[in-house]
Parts: sequence; C-alpha cells; structure tokens
Amino acid sequence: MTRIALAGILAAFAVTAAPSHAQFTVASGYDLFETTFAGFDLDANGPLPPIPFEGVPLDLFDFGPPTGIVNNIAPTDTIVRRINPAIGNGPGSVDTIDIEIVALSLRSSVPFDPDDTGIAPFGFYYTTLQTGVPSLGTMDITFDDADGGTFDSTFTVFLDFHIGAANGPTIFQGSKTFFSTNNSWQRFGGEIPGVNLRLNGFDTSEDFFVPDAFHDDGTGSTHQVKGVPAPGTLSLLAFGGLVAMRRRR
Repeated sequence: MTRIALAGILAAFAVTAAPSHAQFTVASGYDLFETTFAGFDLDANGPLPPIPFEGVPLDLFDFGPPTGIVNNIAPTDTIVRRINPAIGNGPGSVDTIDIEIVALSLRSSVPFDPDDTGIAPFGFYYTTLQTGVPSLGTMDITFDDADGGTFDSTFTVFLDFHIGAANGPTIFQGSKTFFSTNNSWQRFGGEIPGVNLRLNGFDTSEDFFVPDAFHDDGTGSTHQVKGVPAPGTLSLLAFGGLVAMRRRR
C-alpha cells in the first residue's frame, strides 16, 4: 500500500472517529415543591380578583393508613413527575419530555364565595387534583452545560375545590393551563435517593433540581414554588404508594 493511500485511509478514519459533543442526560424522576404563592382566578359570574392560596404540606393530608410513607417530605405540597428522560447533545441543546402533576395540596388564604352569588358556601377552600383525570404537560429542558441549564413548561391541571377541609365536600371543579419560561435547574439539591437524588443509582450526573419556578395562565392565575430538599430517606416504592393513594382519593 502506498504512503498516499495509507494517508488517505487514516484521514478518513480521523474524520469518522472525531469525538462528538458530550451527551447530557436528565433522568426521569420527581420534583418536590413548596408553594410560596398561588392566586387563582376563579370567577364564574362576574369580575373577581384572583383568590390567594397557600400550600398545605402533603404530610398533613388524611391519606389513610399507612401514613408513614409521607412523613419525610414536608413542606412539599406539589409534586411533578418527569415521565421520561431528557437527552442533550452538548451545550445549548434542548429536549422535550412529558410531565404529570401527581399531587397538589393548597388552601385559600382567605374565605370566599366562589361564584359571588351566595349560592356556593362562603368559607375556606382546599384544592386537590381531580380523581381519574391526569394533569399532564410537557417540559423543554435546555442544557447550558453538564451541570444545569433552563427549562420551559406547559401543563393543564384539573382541580377539585373542597369546602372546609382537603377531604371535605367538592363544591366545584375547574382546570387551568399554566405556562412557565426560563426557569433554572441544577444537578444538586435533592435529598431523596431514587426520587430526586442519584437517579441513575450511582451519582448526581443525571439529577434534576429546580430551586424555584413561576407559572401563570395568562389570565391572572399564578403558582410560584420553590424546590424542597426533603430530609430523611423515602424509597421510590414508598413514593409510588403516595402517588397511588393520592389518585384514589
């Protein structure tokens, strides 16, 4: 083989073997949030300002026995499941994944009449997810580098509003589609193995933690949250049991 031919083969191999951008991954998992402020525009029969709501920790919910599986996630009141992993091919890459709101626990900060007519009871209202109707959406995850980036999300949440208690009578139902843009995420912050820490079973290289996020529906309803680095250890099996019980309520 001539030197020229050998050089050509080596050059071709060098081109095909050139390293590509490093691949970044966000594993599927759960985001635990504490609500810092929520305001729902619930007017059905005339102009009313958004009603302020506050988070009620899921630990305080009457899930029924066994309650021990939710004792380690306070002050969490909102849980989002990232259904599938996100894959990035270098800085600036974006991947879209499916998400589901799997738990929500809010209480109005003030008593109110939801229809402003006196027909519905006046009082404090608790908000949970509707049973049997999944609250789904998508998340666009941008990889700035291997350690974090930003994300946008869109999801529709289906809500039950209960009078007096989280398990009180359902007075009315509703849905809201929320949007969120340019929120930051990072690898570090979770503390529950298999839920929001060491999602690949070894290290934090595929973890996803949101320090805080802001959502709105464009009509006055907002939901602002911060990430919860919950103490203790909660197995994924136990966490799955929490979600299953939440959906059966």
